[in-house]
Order: sequence, then C-alpha cells, then structure tokens
Amino acid sequence: MRGESGQLRCSAPAVTAGAAFSRWLLRRGAALPPSPAAGLRAAAEVLLAAPRLSVELTSSPSGELIRQYMLARRRGIRSHLRARSVLRVPPPETPMLSGRRFHAARSNVARARREGIACRELPEPERPGALRELGVLETMLRRKTDRWWVAEAADTTVGVALVTVDRSWAMLNVLDAPEYPARYLLHTHIVGSLRAAGVRYLTTRGPSALVMPEGLLYLQARLGYEVVNLRVRDGR
Repeated sequence: MRGESGQLRCSAPAVTAGAAFSRWLLRRGAALPPSPAAGLRAAAEVLLAAPRLSVELTSSPSGELIRQYMLARRRGIRSHLRARSVLRVPPPETPMLSGRRFHAARSNVARARREGIACRELPEPERPGALRELGVLETMLRRKTDRWWVAEAADTTVGVALVTVDRSWAMLNVLDAPEYPARYLLHTHIVGSLRAAGVRYLTTRGPSALVMPEGLLYLQARLGYEVVNLRVRDGR
C-alpha cells in the first residue's frame, strides 16, 4: 500500500478507492463504485494501516488550538486522528515542487505569476477588506491566533488563507481562492514561509482523506500531501 518512501500518497489507489466508496456510502453525490467490496477493503486498509506520525505540540495558544482540534471527539471517537492529510514541509535546502508528480502544481504556479498574482502575509487592519472582496464571511476575523496570507492581482484580492502555526506543526484552516492558479501559488507561498520558520508538517482542518470531496483530494495529491494516522504526544 505504501510507496517506496513508506508514505501513503493521496493519489494512492487504496486512498482513491476507499474515498470513492466512503463518499458513495455517505451519499455525498458520488456514483456507485465499480466494486463496493473492494472500496470497503481499501477504506479499512487506509484506516488501519496508514503510516503513523507523532505530533508534538507546545503549550502556546497555537499549539493548544491544534491539540484541541486533533483530540476532539465526535460520538466518542477521535476522528481527527485517522486518515488525515499531512504535508511534510521540505527542508530549506530542498527545492520545492520538484519532480514529475508536481508538474501540475508548477504549471499552475507559473500561470499565476504570469497573471501578475503575488502573495504576502496579511496584517490585521487589512483583513476585513480582503474578506469583503472575496465575499467570505467576516466571522473569520475572530481568529486572532492564526497567521493570514493573501493572494493579490492588480490590488484585487484573489485568495486568502488562515493558518495556525506552532513550533513544528501548522494547521491550514482556510484557503479560499476561486481560481486554481491563485490557489496553487498561495499554498506554495505559505509552505515556503512555514519552512523558513522551521515548521516541519502542515495538516488541514476538515474531513479525513476518506470522506474528502474528490476535487480537494485531487488538489492535495498534486501538492504532495500524504495520508497518515496521527498520535498526539505531549511536547509541552
């Protein structure tokens, strides 16, 4: 099930088959898989045998926010620990988005730059205006602990992202960019900023890989995310 590096990529057959089965089972607009039995086996395989990754968080406000999310229970189950999408942030000496698997990402990043899109960290006074331009709910302004980034073209906001950043872990809470080139560029810019700050892993707030919308799973596969089972350690 795992690749040569021991990683389970979001594009792995077990992940895509298991996710297709789960979306159909939960009636999330998915068609009946060719083999429901094979999809069930794939989903079980991912849940039980995905690589394990230890999470070490500090006692800072950001670390506590990530910890609370990961350890939250739903119907008595800590569902935010199983089949989670995680990106291993490349170390500073490693080129980003290199290799055939990142061809789509590199193409979209290059297109965004040709279109004049640029990214930067967004200071607090400018946040309400950026959200209004995107038509995003301003309730996100309550998130004071997060770091914010924005993608802009000709002084127009085309994307915004909110990330909770701890010492070695970060959690992507929101990435809202209607167009794919801006989305790829904004994500790539964020990852570059995180690795400069010493962050090693980026996870996402939201559904597990097995119930994720097909388009989002496709995007994460192109950005290099893998599927893991998490174990939160007390690094405080």
